[in-house]
Amino acid sequence: MSESLQQKLTRLREEKQKALSSLSTSPTELKSEALSTLPDAPINNFNLSLKERNEIILNEDQQAAVDLALSGQSFCLAGAAGTGKTTTTKAIISALLSVDHRTIPFSTKYLGAGAPAIIVTAFTKRATKNAAEHISNPKIHCINYHKLIQFEPVFYDITDPDTGAMTKTMRFEPRYNSSNPLPRLQTIIIDESSQFSVDMFTTLSEALVGQIQFIFIGDIQQIPPTMGTAIYEQKLLELPSIELTQVYRQALESPIIRFLTDIRSGIPITRNDWKNYTRDESGNRDDRMRIGVFPAKLSWEDALHQAVGFLRDEFNAGTYNPYEDMVLVPFNVKFGTIELNKEIAYMLDRKENRIVHEVITGWKKAYYAIGDHVLFNTEDYVITAIEPNPSYYGTEANNPSAFIDRTGAVIDRAAYEQEQLSYGADIDLDLSAIPNQRVTDTQSLDEFVMVQVAKGIEEKTNTASHKITLQSIDDPELPLVTIDSVGDCMKLLLSYAITIHKAQGLQAERVYFFLHKSHSPMHYRELIYTAASRAQKYLTIITDPATLTKGIERQRIPGTTLAEKIEYFRTKHSDTQIEEPSDD
Repeated sequence: MSESLQQKLTRLREEKQKALSSLSTSPTELKSEALSTLPDAPINNFNLSLKERNEIILNEDQQAAVDLALSGQSFCLAGAAGTGKTTTTKAIISALLSVDHRTIPFSTKYLGAGAPAIIVTAFTKRATKNAAEHISNPKIHCINYHKLIQFEPVFYDITDPDTGAMTKTMRFEPRYNSSNPLPRLQTIIIDESSQFSVDMFTTLSEALVGQIQFIFIGDIQQIPPTMGTAIYEQKLLELPSIELTQVYRQALESPIIRFLTDIRSGIPITRNDWKNYTRDESGNRDDRMRIGVFPAKLSWEDALHQAVGFLRDEFNAGTYNPYEDMVLVPFNVKFGTIELNKEIAYMLDRKENRIVHEVITGWKKAYYAIGDHVLFNTEDYVITAIEPNPSYYGTEANNPSAFIDRTGAVIDRAAYEQEQLSYGADIDLDLSAIPNQRVTDTQSLDEFVMVQVAKGIEEKTNTASHKITLQSIDDPELPLVTIDSVGDCMKLLLSYAITIHKAQGLQAERVYFFLHKSHSPMHYRELIYTAASRAQKYLTIITDPATLTKGIERQRIPGTTLAEKIEYFRTKHSDTQIEEPSDD
């Protein structure tokens, strides 16, 4: 926030305190009518109520954010882990509710009429869920971006210009837009704004009517979104901004917060420094943070093997819960999420005696079990059913088995062969069982088979061998989703291990973070900070000292303070501006 704005807010508070001191009435007896004669009265009214109820104690920057919120001004709030963003957000909401505010005039599917016209939104369901848990105010709607404007499937007819054949295509489009706006809102708080893109904000803005106060909350130390420019970056150049810099003592009692604070400051963390985070003030081991070491010259294949062995030991000891805990790596491939997910799923298969299904998607094979946690269209689901797809005519998938791993390899040959006998492999082919097909009097069996083979080659490109039913993890009451096309099935990803980019806005009680020298293109401060800040209570980092130090020293966005980063954004955008042609 600019100094002039800070001075103005301070002056207003001083004027109100002076006016109040001249009143004979005690603060508890002051009415809103009396306060209304004072400049910006609701701000002081809120301050008094907080002090009297002893609910929230705000520092100067936090109070400035509350004052700015009550002025109706849109602004940006920046704060790293441990600086009190959640406390400030709760104070802002309480302050807005303490003064006159609009209510939602009519209901939508996810917004109830009569509730305060103050909502909190974020990009992902998990980020929104985290915000709701932290704010813990039942009066306020916390709703993710996609639910807010209700993306729905829209079908279009497309005519082939060569053949004239008509086909249907489907796109997801927002139900609420400029021609069908959302009910009038007063304040929209966008949490985790660093992953909210400009395009997303534009789509949201088109669905709004009237003057809206936006409060953009984010951590400028985190990585930017994978696609597009963050709206946060743009708004930091356009709006007043307040940076929370004070890391609270109770926060610093956590070794994770101490670690993050040093990362944010660019302090190199050598192996000798690790004891500062892995030990408490008395020198005892602090299990809330652990740092393990990869040998310096370990290949990525061997590092992956060691990571899998470490997770298996944690799993067998009951420390690691794949359904609740978060495993993070920078990449998908090589030492990445794909291989880690196969190994973690295999652990669960063996412990829970799960049946693995081979699913043919186009010309590829994937392996899933009922109960698997997966990502589909960036949302979290659990697989509840896997059934053969009657519309599929391609190569037959192998029978489901308890004796294959997630690569299709047979684990126990004798047990596998005995298991396969139970599926009745010697049953005679019944052509009548093929859906909607039969041999006619004028069609030979050979001709029929040739037709089916040709059809199989065609259908194989867009129809999967199985139908997979998914249930939302974040909102189990949502309708089940069933997918059976190759395109949709190939979007399905096991989610026991995820990339750090996918983890933005998410948190877990326990986080395992693997950083190897093979990940060097992704070694930079923002990525390490983002990964470590996902942990709510327990953080385990497996890396090597040189890799960690190198990553902390490199930045994608130069600077340590908000002002420095804003200056970088300003320079970046000015460098990309296209000069208008002159009249000369």
